[in-house]
Amino acid sequence: FGFLGFIIMSVSVVERYNMFEHNPNKYNLYKKLQTRPDKNELIDRNVLKKGSPRIQAAKEALKKEKTSLALGKKLENRIDKEKLLNSNVLKEGSPRLQAAKEALKKEKTSLTLGRKLENRIDKEKLVSSNVLKEGSPRLQAVQEALKREKKVNDLHKKLENRPNASNLEQRNILKSKFNINM
Repeated sequence: FGFLGFIIMSVSVVERYNMFEHNPNKYNLYKKLQTRPDKNELIDRNVLKKGSPRIQAAKEALKKEKTSLALGKKLENRIDKEKLLNSNVLKEGSPRLQAAKEALKKEKTSLTLGRKLENRIDKEKLVSSNVLKEGSPRLQAVQEALKREKKVNDLHKKLENRPNASNLEQRNILKSKFNINM
């Protein structure tokens, strides 16, 4: 505020009002200047930037130029429209036409699915023809796993108890390879 600020701060509210009595705009300006944030607060809130305005302008110009160059490189390296069309990333025609085609395709799929659901066989018929089993799928999966495990255990027991080749030869079930009696 300088010297004027020192004088204004040292006077009372009544004296301040009297100073600005003839010009309410000056009084309003004074009130706004009293509540104005200082420079450091504006820097903290990113309203002002540190350093001189010339340096800030140069930094901004450099940043814009750098961004422009990077964008230019990306635009040069982007894939051609023809390649995008061939790989079905882009579609021919206007976006409205594409949206209408997609909506029509979804409607057609929905109708087809609705008809297939109406014509499918009931659960009772599938159960009676042994395509589906009665009960919860989780329970069925556990039952199937138990049956499979029981079969594996039974097979292991039978393999452990099966007779060996010499027993089968003695009981004349298996003929010996080295049978000399002919």
